[in-house]
Order: sequence, then structure tokens, then C-alpha cells
Amino acid sequence: MSERSPLWFDRKNHAYWVDGVRLPGVTRVIAHAGVSTDYSMIDTGTMDGARNRGNIVHEIIHKHHAEGTTLRAHTHKQADGCLRAYEKFLAETSYRVEWTERQLYSTLFWYAGTIDNRGWLFGERTILDVKTSHDVNQPAVELQTASYAWLNDENYPEEKHERRVCLHLMKTGRYRLLRCDDPMALDKFVEALKSMQEELQ
Repeated sequence: MSERSPLWFDRKNHAYWVDGVRLPGVTRVIAHAGVSTDYSMIDTGTMDGARNRGNIVHEIIHKHHAEGTTLRAHTHKQADGCLRAYEKFLAETSYRVEWTERQLYSTLFWYAGTIDNRGWLFGERTILDVKTSHDVNQPAVELQTASYAWLNDENYPEEKHERRVCLHLMKTGRYRLLRCDDPMALDKFVEALKSMQEELQ
């Protein structure tokens, strides 16, 4: 595979750039597809708290696998239940992480995203998307994991995924594994991506 140009992520504006060109992010494409959850009726404080919890959980999980830090070394009230759920998930499934929080882009479809987690689950290489929300929007997660799976397979053709899974971590310390197996999910994502790109031209 030929060497790719470096991908730059502007964290403040949540924007991906390659060679001075902004690439659509997965979240923006899913919103354009019209399957994102409508949070307009939820107050700002609740939304900020949920977003903060998600960011903390993702950051701690990443540091745990990348740096070997303890999952609950610094107990955080907002995140503690979700982290207990993640500990339980690891213990009960023997999930083996390969890497976390990897930013990739597609030269074929020209979009970018950050994959939460890739590893071995029940003997299969799995693209794992971690959710800490109250509930999971299955149609949105189908598109999200399909887009991540494509990014993985395009960038690592010898390490292709075998399954897509959403790991729902709950504040109660429980977790759910939701298999994402819509065979048309990638087609739906690409259709929304092309529609968005046409509108931006």
C-alpha cells in the first residue's frame, strides 16, 4: 500500500484535515443521513453532563490499554458506573484489545473517523464502538460501525474485521453487547456521504 498523507485532527472544532482539505467526519455524515438521535428536548446541563461522562470514559479506557493505567485509579462520580461495566465486560468476555482511539481516513470515499476500539472478541477481530448514553440508537450505530469497519479494512487490508459490535456501558455498572449486522449499513453511509459532498460543492 502506498504511503498516505498524514491525517490531522482539529480537536477544538472536531474536524479532520488531509493536505489542507477538510474531510467529512463520520458523525457529520450520520447526522446528514437523518438517523442521529434528536436531543433537542433535553436540557443543556444534562447534555453537557452526558457528553462529559462519555469523554472521560473514552479517555480512561484509552489510557488503560495504551499506558497500563488502572481503570478506576481516579474515581470520577460521573464515569465510575460505566468503568465498572467496562471492567466487567473485560472479565467476562476476555476481550483482547489491539488498539484504541485510532484516527483513520478513506482515500476511496474521502471521509475520516476515530475508531474507539479494535480487538478480539469471542475469537473474531472486532470493531468495537463504546457508548455511555442512556440508550443506544441502533440505526445510527449500524452506520457508524460500518464506516469504521471500512476505514479499518482499507487501511489494514491484511487485518480485516470479522464483526461489528456496540458496547453499551451503563451508569449502573452493567453492560450490553449489541451486534451490528445490517448488510446494507455501509451502502447507506456512503449514500449519505455522497449526498453531503454534492451539497458542499
